[in-house]
Amino acid sequence: MRLSIIIPVRNEAAHLDSLLQFATSGQEPEREILVVDGMSEDDTREVAAEWAVRDPRVRLIDNPQRVVTAAVNRGFAAATGEVLMRLDAHARYNEDYVAECLAVLEETGAGNVGGAARPLSDGSFLGDLIRAIHISPFGIGAAQFRREDAEGWVDTVWPGCWRREALEAAGRYLCEELPRSEDIELNSRLLAAGWRVYLSPRIKAYYQPRRSFSALLGQNFNNGVGVMHTLKAGLGGISGRHLFPLTCALAAVLLGGGGLLWSLAWWILLGLTALHLLGGLAFAVKACGAARPGLILALPPAFLALHVAYGAGSVLGLITRPRPVSSEARDPDGSST
Repeated sequence: MRLSIIIPVRNEAAHLDSLLQFATSGQEPEREILVVDGMSEDDTREVAAEWAVRDPRVRLIDNPQRVVTAAVNRGFAAATGEVLMRLDAHARYNEDYVAECLAVLEETGAGNVGGAARPLSDGSFLGDLIRAIHISPFGIGAAQFRREDAEGWVDTVWPGCWRREALEAAGRYLCEELPRSEDIELNSRLLAAGWRVYLSPRIKAYYQPRRSFSALLGQNFNNGVGVMHTLKAGLGGISGRHLFPLTCALAAVLLGGGGLLWSLAWWILLGLTALHLLGGLAFAVKACGAARPGLILALPPAFLALHVAYGAGSVLGLITRPRPVSSEARDPDGSST
């Protein structure tokens, strides 16, 4: 069996060397490592090129579009393996990550496998707050692939390890109009093609969330935009949990506007906000326990801000259109070294 590891990068010189050490460390199975670079302006290309000289399994592929979806698509197109795996430069992987992915793929017969997305904290109060938001079901952690102990058949996983035949049956390429929900949409096509997706706690990977709260809000605003673009395009993968913030945002807009004509609407809006904060407090206590009172008090307004940002993005997604797909990313013949 031949394995193709696809690594989309742009300006990742600080992380790429250690990731390539990990990707090339195994001798089995036979593998190729495709570094797909979005025309980096730091030393990323030099690092990849040096590795390509030292290890013929490493190849550098150009991604002039400079977006992740196009990078992964170019990797898919250039890959020759029977199994295709995506690795992200900012993530960390257990030493047995590759072996466990392949083992679970074989044991389950799934078309795609992965593990829980485990967020890291830098040890600061803000880092712990952002991590708690990521793991809480009331924050970002509602999906099964964000629960560390979850196992079984799911609708999507992160980052992904696919059988080639399943990927081909699904249509192979990520949808490039959807830079925020492209993995969910691809997995929905895989499921529709008769394959399944399996989540295993044996597959362990870790990622670094946004380091500032404003960056986290911006990310979730864009996620809300992306989800609505997916829905409007008639593509799959969207569930009720993706639409909850939109429902809250529309209710707030209606009640806020209604307050101009009916004063009771303001009180209803205030009451719903209080209920949201109380719900956030209950989830904060469950996530943190009594040992972190400061974190418990910070989480409810943080949850509220998160949902407002996501909901506002969803409203914008309702009234805007995604960018058009460029045919360039469908071309498998990207420049390579």
